[in-house]
Amino acid sequence: MFRKAGGPTTIRNQYRKLQTAEERIEYLKRIPGIGQKYARNIAMEICDELVCNHFALDHRLKTLIGPFLRRNFSYREGEEFLRSVAARLHVEARTLDRTLYRNYDDLKKRLGR
Repeated sequence: MFRKAGGPTTIRNQYRKLQTAEERIEYLKRIPGIGQKYARNIAMEICDELVCNHFALDHRLKTLIGPFLRRNFSYREGEEFLRSVAARLHVEARTLDRTLYRNYDDLKKRLGR
């Protein structure tokens, strides 16, 4: 698939031409096997400045934040909640995302989940 798309250089150049985080995430989601969470995760791992304010919201993060939202919440609502937490902590969204991911088991125990 990467060869058909022109190889890594072409893919990178097409990705960089996209103007918004949403466009870049949608571009990555066109790759088979990459969904919403991994598209965000890939962009955050390469420190894409347009995507660093997003979260790779998977079951782990949903488990941690679900009780605070007290209802069935959408991906966007979960991200907005986590952005507000990051802002209160004065950290980048990417930093909070990775911290929650790395400490999931400990946080889950501490929160009684």
